[in-house]
Amino acid sequence: MSTRHKLSGFTLALAAVALGASASVTAQSDAEGDTTISPPEAFTALLACGQDVGYNEPSVTLSPEDAEGTTVFEFPRTVWYFRTREVSDPRMDGRTYGYLAGTEWSNPSREEEISVFSALWHVVNEGGEWIGPYSTLRSPEIGYATNSIRLEGHGGYDGLYAIIEADFRDDCGWDVSGFILERDVPPFPEPIEGLGG
Repeated sequence: MSTRHKLSGFTLALAAVALGASASVTAQSDAEGDTTISPPEAFTALLACGQDVGYNEPSVTLSPEDAEGTTVFEFPRTVWYFRTREVSDPRMDGRTYGYLAGTEWSNPSREEEISVFSALWHVVNEGGEWIGPYSTLRSPEIGYATNSIRLEGHGGYDGLYAIIEADFRDDCGWDVSGFILERDVPPFPEPIEGLGG
């Protein structure tokens, strides 16, 4: 496996939070005689760009070209299939789809294109499915953003979760690394009223 498949500090931190929560629950479970929760299992994958799978919806012009030559488009839905080149865990091996709905600011004269997306990562195989929504962006300065995504298992993977980091490659593909968990990550913290006031 390529050295590109290194788990980032952020991905490790997310898994550590989940593991810390699992450890707390495990201690309580031990006292009650229940089974323990296994630690996160790391995996890596390399995906190649595939093709449009034919479920796209036509773009809509939100704002016509302005004085500086920028036009704003909306893409209600685009679905792409990614080919699997390598994967270290068979539970993550299968057909991977990326669903995108986005807004794009396009200025051909400046060779400038900035896009923001609501997206869905979807892996399908004989054992079940992994599904997770996320938000992302693309710009000339950074290309596609690196995305940290929470996936929920379905079918044969019910009760399992995954935290992945998907990093777009210049040669059109994705380096993926992450952890499979037997326990979901904790819910997002609620803001504290009056903090800083």
